[in-house]
This record gives sequence, C-alpha cells and structure tokens, in this order.
Amino acid sequence: MREERPVPPAIVTAGAADLRRTVDDLHAAFMDDPVLSWAFPDEGKRRRYGRHFFEMHARRLVPGGLAWRADGGGALWAAPGRWRESPLEMLRLARATIRGLGTHGARVGRGMLGIESKHPKEPHLYLAVVGVRPEQQGKGLGSALLQPGLAHADRLGLPAYLESSSPRNVPLYERHGFEVKEEAQLPQGPPMWLMWRPASGFLYGHSKTRPTGFEPGTFGFVGRRAAIAARRWAGCVQERNRGALSKSGRRQSVSSG
Repeated sequence: MREERPVPPAIVTAGAADLRRTVDDLHAAFMDDPVLSWAFPDEGKRRRYGRHFFEMHARRLVPGGLAWRADGGGALWAAPGRWRESPLEMLRLARATIRGLGTHGARVGRGMLGIESKHPKEPHLYLAVVGVRPEQQGKGLGSALLQPGLAHADRLGLPAYLESSSPRNVPLYERHGFEVKEEAQLPQGPPMWLMWRPASGFLYGHSKTRPTGFEPGTFGFVGRRAAIAARRWAGCVQERNRGALSKSGRRQSVSSG
C-alpha cells in the first residue's frame, strides 16, 4: 500500500482583495506570540488592538508585490530600502493602539526603536511578518510561505533578514538558511532573535560575511524620521496618562468635597 503524501499548500501572490483575509490570518497566528503579548498583556486588548500592527504592514507591503498567502497564513516581505515605516504610518499606528497599550506604550515604542536600530545597512529583502493560524500549523505551511520570498532573494542575489519573536520559530528559519546574529532583549520583555540569510549569488556584489549594522548594544543606526516618530508615540502615551491622572484627581476632589 502506497503511503499518501500531503498535498502541498497552494501559495498565491496576495493582492488588494486579499488584504483583510491576510490580516485576519496573521493576527490569529500571533495571538499567543511573546512580543505581541508583551505589548498587549490583556488578551482582550490584544485581540482588539493587535491587528492594527498587521494592517499597517499589509497596507504598506501588499502593493509592492512581495506578499504571499495561502488558506490560513501569509508572508509579507519588503524590497531593499523599503523596510522602514514612514513617520506618518507610525503615528497612525500609535493613534490606533494607544488605548490598548496603556501606561507601558512608551516602553513598547522604545523597545521597537531599539530593534530597528540594529537593522542591517546593506541591501537585502526583509521578512516583515510570516504567520500561520494555530489550526493550520504543523502542516508545512510556514515553510511553503517562505519559499517565494527566498526564491526572489536568490534570483536577485540578495541576502535576507528577519526578526523572530518566538524561540520555537528559530529552527524553522535555520532550516531555510538563516543564522542568528544577535539575541536582543526588549525592555522588561522577551528576547527577539535577529537572523540573517547570506546571499546565494553575487549580482549585488555583497560578501557572505556578517552584515553591517549588527553592533550589539548600540543604537546609532536610527533614522532621524523614525526617531521623531518614536518620540511622538511616547509623548502621546505620556500626555494621555497625564490626562487620565488629572481627571482622576478632579473626581477625588469632588467626592471629598
């Protein structure tokens, strides 16, 4: 009796019509993620506000043609030089999530800015996010979703970069040629694994050595616009918290009078 092999999942390029479904799948995939749980410790707030992170990435990256999806998962890549969100995108994200982040919003913004500061400088493809719904995991869908982006990087002779937010995903990425270059600790939060896949060709003339921009403990590689956006994000959180305290103080004065 012949052993039946699993049917490979159908991977298709994600378009504008797939945006909502892709966001839903990625949000579901990351509901138990350590970093998303650090940003939104309350599950209800994580469910309500966490999806804005994936909406931002999908709206920004799907039009670039380096987004792929399947039934239950998706992968969003950024082309060389297109990995960083604009200040406007960051401010929109801050406004959408500020109520969910609460008093630790400034810490989350500071942590994300620290991770951004370690981003490699040389041209590369960036895997912004890849995820599979829990009920679809363990079927090879994650590996299948990685393949189109990795194949594109190989055709261009480009390296690839990602930040893994979960230790259980590190072996998966290593099987596809990525190497851990640094384990970065978020403030009062979990670690993230910064991973690099050397270029397979030489079209861009890059060596296969350690990429520039991986200087542990330094925060020099921060774009001026990104720094301004992060400071505004932290300022919005602090202003909101001061307003809440002020209202609380007025209520106490009225009740005591």
